[in-house]
Amino acid sequence: ISIIKKEKPDIVHLHCINGYFVNIYRLIRWLKENHIKTVLTLHAEFMYTANCGHALDCEKWKTGCGRCPRRRRETKSLFLDRTARSWERMKEAFEGFDELKIVAVSDWIAGRASTAPVFCGHEIIRIHNGIVLDNFCPDKETGERERLDQAYQIPQDKRIILHVTPGFHSWIKGGDLFAKLAEDLPDDYQAVVVGCGEPISEKIVSVPFVKNQRDLAAIYRAADVLVITSRADTYPTVCIEANCCGTPVVGFDVGGVRESIGAGLGEVVPAFELVQMKECVLRWSKAKSRLPVEDLDRRRRYCGRSRMSEEYIKLYFEL
Repeated sequence: ISIIKKEKPDIVHLHCINGYFVNIYRLIRWLKENHIKTVLTLHAEFMYTANCGHALDCEKWKTGCGRCPRRRRETKSLFLDRTARSWERMKEAFEGFDELKIVAVSDWIAGRASTAPVFCGHEIIRIHNGIVLDNFCPDKETGERERLDQAYQIPQDKRIILHVTPGFHSWIKGGDLFAKLAEDLPDDYQAVVVGCGEPISEKIVSVPFVKNQRDLAAIYRAADVLVITSRADTYPTVCIEANCCGTPVVGFDVGGVRESIGAGLGEVVPAFELVQMKECVLRWSKAKSRLPVEDLDRRRRYCGRSRMSEEYIKLYFEL
């Protein structure tokens, strides 16, 4: 609040502020009481559940929470259940906040947020995230494939099934589901996980977190298909990055995964159906060379940062 007082901004733009580093209720109330124009972007569900990043099949956030079945996992509270009070405080903070604009990064989360009592009376608009396309392109560099083999032991003589996540062992990210899929792949396929430096299984090549976007893009290009096995995801960036590198994507039909895959550049299967997932993965792994160029170009134009920036700038000027 002291920083905002000093800067005197025309607009404050909030993103994910649920990392225990700020008093969320106090900040929102202060912005409201001082009539400061504010944009809130929803990257997950926390700001209207007030307790969890992904509510999954629980709908207590529609009625006030309390007696939370996932209290320890979501709130880190060992004994006390304060989820109802957190929900009440969040609702009170947003009530009457007339200078607020809420942005959802997918149609899926926009639909959920529009039914949330915490946001009652507030319009929800959707702006899909974009990425910087400089590195994420289909064009391979000279010797790129050989470099990957040397650096990460990603073989060149097999079809590569890729999974990219900084939280492989997270239940939400579904690393266990990808591991089961990998165990059932034919011998001429190789599963690769990026974002986990420790060994996972004999069937999986494990690559540590890759900070360099140039190297990450090269891994996307080397893959025959990206597989996303999240149990919940709002609008996964990995799907956008893979498509922009010319790689098809297969994922479970949860959250905003369907929206994050370009038309003609991948497919979703019913949630957690590993048999259908395997069939789909094998089919799309052989389709990479036949992806329509016009579909790839259209996806890259839409996913670029400039489109996203223009939509946000338009919103800022409206405010």
